Amino acid sequence: MKPGAGIWRVIAISLCVLFGLQAGRALLPQLVYFNFEGWTGTRESLVGLYALIIVGLIAATPVVMRYLGLYRVFSGLLVGLALLRIAMQVSFGGVLLLVTTATFVLGAAALYVGALWLGWVDGRARVLFGVGLWVGFALDTALNGAFLTWDTVWQENSLTLALTLLPSMLLLVAGWQLRASPAVQEQSRSGVSFPALTLLFLLQMFALNNPAYIAAQGGFSLPLAIGVALLGVLVALVLGVWWITYHQLSRALKIGLIALLIAALVLLNEAGNGLVALMVILAQGSTGILFFTALWGELPVHKRPTVWRQIIAVGTGTLLFFALLVFFYGSDLIQLPIPTDMAGLGLAGALLAFGLWRVGAKSASTIPDWRFMTLPGVLLVIPVWLVITQPALPTHNPDTASFRLMSYNIHQGVNTDGWVDLVGLAQAIEAQNPDVVILQEVTRGQIGNGSTDSLGWLSWRLNMPAYFGPATDQTFGNAILTRLPVESWDTGLLPPVKAERRSYIRVMVNVGVPVTIIGTHLNHQSAENRIPQAEWLLNVWGGAGFTVIAGDMNAQPESQEIALFRDAGLTSAQDVAGDPASPTFSSTFPNRRIDWIFGTSELMFSDFLIPQTTASDHLPLVVTVAVGDGG
Repeated sequence: MKPGAGIWRVIAISLCVLFGLQAGRALLPQLVYFNFEGWTGTRESLVGLYALIIVGLIAATPVVMRYLGLYRVFSGLLVGLALLRIAMQVSFGGVLLLVTTATFVLGAAALYVGALWLGWVDGRARVLFGVGLWVGFALDTALNGAFLTWDTVWQENSLTLALTLLPSMLLLVAGWQLRASPAVQEQSRSGVSFPALTLLFLLQMFALNNPAYIAAQGGFSLPLAIGVALLGVLVALVLGVWWITYHQLSRALKIGLIALLIAALVLLNEAGNGLVALMVILAQGSTGILFFTALWGELPVHKRPTVWRQIIAVGTGTLLFFALLVFFYGSDLIQLPIPTDMAGLGLAGALLAFGLWRVGAKSASTIPDWRFMTLPGVLLVIPVWLVITQPALPTHNPDTASFRLMSYNIHQGVNTDGWVDLVGLAQAIEAQNPDVVILQEVTRGQIGNGSTDSLGWLSWRLNMPAYFGPATDQTFGNAILTRLPVESWDTGLLPPVKAERRSYIRVMVNVGVPVTIIGTHLNHQSAENRIPQAEWLLNVWGGAGFTVIAGDMNAQPESQEIALFRDAGLTSAQDVAGDPASPTFSSTFPNRRIDWIFGTSELMFSDFLIPQTTASDHLPLVVTVAVGDGG
């Protein structure tokens, strides 16, 4: 091997991983929320067609490789990927969707070609490919975590531009350094297929390397979740390389590791608290051993796989990736006897284990450069830095028995342009300086909003303690942020319907007297679904005084659902302190009033406002709440 070539191989592969993951997270919300107005077909069919086009583009890689040559294609992909990642950072609207798509396609193609190139060289080169993968996972976690899970692609400032230019330039340099590639040997190849690679990426993107998901499942702070994700990558990398260096993997041990992997993934969704961290580390450790063993293991080859076989392998892997993403993203609409996250993670883990089963590996004759293994450990400084710099979340006692309250459906953090715009949301909230913020459609690590922890980020930015009420699962629900002293809080689910579960969150604050704040989000499909939910919510309230009930009711003033609240003796803040005719949805073409703030007779409303902003598809509602005597 050319001196220094090893490190450049690791750099090239790790940056392909970094850019591929960034493009994947940015692509999904753009596809989900892209404006297909004027197109023929349903949104679902158009998104599906677009995904099939992506599959076809990636599957065409072997054809291009046949005519241009393996390494020439790899070099071109590195250059194109670096330039496209820069373009992603400065693009907007429909152009951003196209550039993101191209970046994702080139990232996937580069990993396939890189795996094929290094897989046909020798065992050491294959292991370096694996090291590059896991170093890329660590880099992605660290960079994503440093911005509290809000990807740099959504941010417009000099720092994020610099953090895009630096790795892009480094990728170009790596491509140049690797221009004198070693000759390909055709006696053996790696036992890791492209479908196995895509499954590995899916598990990392959805759960194991997703700090927002880990924070939501475990009830962790974001810095702690980032640390858990980095530690998991470190364990996978060190255990995997250590195992192939000093041990062989017997059939019995392989079965045991597969069982451990699947069990850890299945339990990840239900473990809770500290056990989530353990499940992540167990899953990553077993994956690392299985993956590196398969990488080092050799499958005899008498000739190169045909182009058609390669096309089928690449197409199958990419289709599997998108199919499982649809399964995860549509988990709220799929009725299974067990949580769909649990089923999906278990299925993905089983398929990955099957993809890594075929190879038995001997011990490595040469030890890889252990310097690469230190990087995930070094990057642990980032969550430590976040803990040290995290501002204290204050509470304050108001001077008067009144407070400013906002209710806001934040549309999963996505603005009307399909942009994950947490700054826009924060600015809309900060402009009103509320003491209590009731939020709906709060996502924490869902792939549909770029795996962002919108609650953790907003709590940090607004410097307000946050309380979360999960609905469909731990990654989607309602939240309340407040600086007021909190005496108690709880959360619960509303009655199930044939759609996603909805919930409520209840917080009791002290403003001289205890005031109960209940936030909720009723079903959007039909009054038939909403009426039992509204009745259940009113029963939870129980007629207690000094109570505010607010949220996205998905019901207009003349509806039976709203009549239930009025008949229970609740007063609408907009009706008594604002303009009853003002709509709250949508923010671009307001034509419906479906967001509400209700209060009991002991509370008085004033200074009601509906600020105009496109940070979400809903408009926020703001009002001053004062404690009266109930007369």
